[in-house]
Amino acid sequence: TCTSLVNQDAYFHRVIGDKGAIPGDVNTNLEVVVFDDYTNYSLYAWAIYNIDVDNGGMYEEGNPAAAGNQARFIAHEAHWLRPDFQIWNLNHEYTHYLDGRYNMAGDFEAGIVTPTIWWVEGIAENISFGYRGERNADAIAEAGKRTYKLSDLFDTVYGQDADPEVNSNRVYRWGFLAVRYMLQAHPADVETVLGKYRAGDWNGARTFLKQTIGTSYDAGFATWLTTACATNDCGPLPEAPTTPLCTSSDPRQFDKNCRRDNLAATAGNYSYHFVYLPAGVRQLTITSSGGAGNADLYYGGSSWATTSSYQAKSTNAGNGETLTVDNPPSGWVYFSLAAAQDFSGVSVSTRSK
Repeated sequence: TCTSLVNQDAYFHRVIGDKGAIPGDVNTNLEVVVFDDYTNYSLYAWAIYNIDVDNGGMYEEGNPAAAGNQARFIAHEAHWLRPDFQIWNLNHEYTHYLDGRYNMAGDFEAGIVTPTIWWVEGIAENISFGYRGERNADAIAEAGKRTYKLSDLFDTVYGQDADPEVNSNRVYRWGFLAVRYMLQAHPADVETVLGKYRAGDWNGARTFLKQTIGTSYDAGFATWLTTACATNDCGPLPEAPTTPLCTSSDPRQFDKNCRRDNLAATAGNYSYHFVYLPAGVRQLTITSSGGAGNADLYYGGSSWATTSSYQAKSTNAGNGETLTVDNPPSGWVYFSLAAAQDFSGVSVSTRSK
């Protein structure tokens, strides 16, 4: 189970890209609660965690800006699959944690003040099936019916229909189809929407979906349902362009737009780095993610960066740090990962424009 979650984290970022965690999000770890079977889940999860149990599991984000907040999801073993062991909806619920940390500003309630369910549940279904390499037979069967227009799916909310089966079908299967289509056919639009979600600009995202896009993709979506889904299981889930590895032989040096993986340092020490910026660079963004431990990010401008000498810092718990520097100086600029605790396996990327 733990190996599955660790590897899914990397897969999620290959599909979504990695802009770093939402600023101020302190949900650096996740508690996974698993009951032995659905009977135990239904008997006790409501009493212990105050959640509805007429479902296959529940993610509780809490307030990701509150110190000491504990994100968790509550699930149960799929006892009907024994002797095989499987936690029901494990990868779907874990996607909610990743999506909330990297894509959706604020807590869960803030994220659904406008209809965002097409994305929230659709991406969870896509990552879950895509990561496990499984065919979503139910969604593919629905595609042939062409029940909904894409523009209608942008309006999806929980409890939209009195019939729970109809509602579940629209939320999960059609959410899967809407997100799959948008990621394949219109990835730039997805990035625009996610940029607004990451900033908490729910109304701006809603305006973009309903007015800028509107009904213009409905015909393409209908064609895709009956062609790509019928002939190619809705096609593969595309992966976001990755930042290339740095090529310099000096492990401290970064190029204009590149990344280095597997960075490490022991508590109290540093992983020092620098990048050359030509004249005219308007913005430099440095991002760290992944790995174990706690690395903080410091920027020193034209001087080496330490915890006592720096121009900017990002010091969240864990390794998800981002610094954006406007109008940096030309020439060599310096930054470092400072080990608040031992850290290892951390990736760092630089982007300048």
